[in-house]
Amino acid sequence: MALGLVKLDVLKVTNCAMMEQVIIGEGIEETFPLLNSILLESCSILTCFYEGSSRLKFSSLKQITVADCPNLLTFASSFSREQEKEMTANDKGSEQRPEIPTQPFFSEKVVLPNLEELRLCWMNVNIKWHTSITSLSVEKLKKLIIQGYDNLEYLFSSSIARGLVMLSRVEIRECKRMREIIVIENAEEKENLIFPQLNFLLLKDLQNIVGFYSGNCIVEFPSLKQLQVLNCPKLEGFIVKYFASTNVTADKQPFFDEHVAFPNLESLTLTHLKNLDIIWHNQFHADSFGKLKSLTVRNCEKLSTVFPSTDLLERIWKSLEKLTISYCGLLEVVFRIAEFNVKQTHAIIDTKLRELSIYDLPRLNFNRQKPFATSKATFNGVWGGGNCHDGRPRH
Repeated sequence: MALGLVKLDVLKVTNCAMMEQVIIGEGIEETFPLLNSILLESCSILTCFYEGSSRLKFSSLKQITVADCPNLLTFASSFSREQEKEMTANDKGSEQRPEIPTQPFFSEKVVLPNLEELRLCWMNVNIKWHTSITSLSVEKLKKLIIQGYDNLEYLFSSSIARGLVMLSRVEIRECKRMREIIVIENAEEKENLIFPQLNFLLLKDLQNIVGFYSGNCIVEFPSLKQLQVLNCPKLEGFIVKYFASTNVTADKQPFFDEHVAFPNLESLTLTHLKNLDIIWHNQFHADSFGKLKSLTVRNCEKLSTVFPSTDLLERIWKSLEKLTISYCGLLEVVFRIAEFNVKQTHAIIDTKLRELSIYDLPRLNFNRQKPFATSKATFNGVWGGGNCHDGRPRH
């Protein structure tokens, strides 16, 4: 039947409570030359989109959305229904629940040469990517949204990540068990990770994530303009360093260091990061943060300063247009600087900063913040919040 749907361009399967597979193969290659979009939603016992031994080709498919299909194990199953029943039957004597061997979500059986957008939401299974997947299915992937994957511990291996050269937008939300976005395959690997087209990255509500990546190589984002890290309470750093012998993270490492490069980043938002005590120091990548226009830091309980050095301030202050800091209970100074020389003071006065928003910083001492005193920025909010040390008018 599927072979006759050569003009099909949109396929939606929703609220089909009894459906286990959408297509069952007939032993020959299935082709959908015009299919552009697939939506699978709220199909509670669906285990796969396609089941069969032959290859499935979607030469025009650009978008796949899978939402609330808790038993979907793979897009195309490597096992027939009879094989799955046989494996289940062989395990009947076991007290444990029988399990089908883990399959890649996309495998060499599925050809998606023009897939640009993939959304996977509210699913319980892990995602496993076939080692050759980038050449078969996702080499043109531009937009990736993952939400509500409770069993997902990481998103990609480092080798898969290196093949995603077209990615422009990534959003990862509400994945309870996720520890890292990219997992290292070889502790000795030195080749840099580069995401040449990525311009937007969101990490939100990831309760157990400790870092984006824990390898020793440099991760480069040459096109990234907007980075948002929101409500990730265990996050220890963007690139996490472990002691090889104990697998324990190093103490007091900055959130950003020399192992990550953001040469074109314009907007940075960090909120609800309970472990954040140092955003950056002097040892960050030489090309990073020179074009930053907007910085928002909110609800970071351990943070005591935002700009810990003059060199860092000079790098970022020249382009910064908007600065928002709020609800950081331990923050005493925005700029931890002993003295400004004449050149540095002139640079601060000539800043592009036009909007300064300060809220609920009970320990902040305005008298120690020379850049604020000379800045041309429009001030918004209540300086200091609860306990004010400055005598500055409240708004």
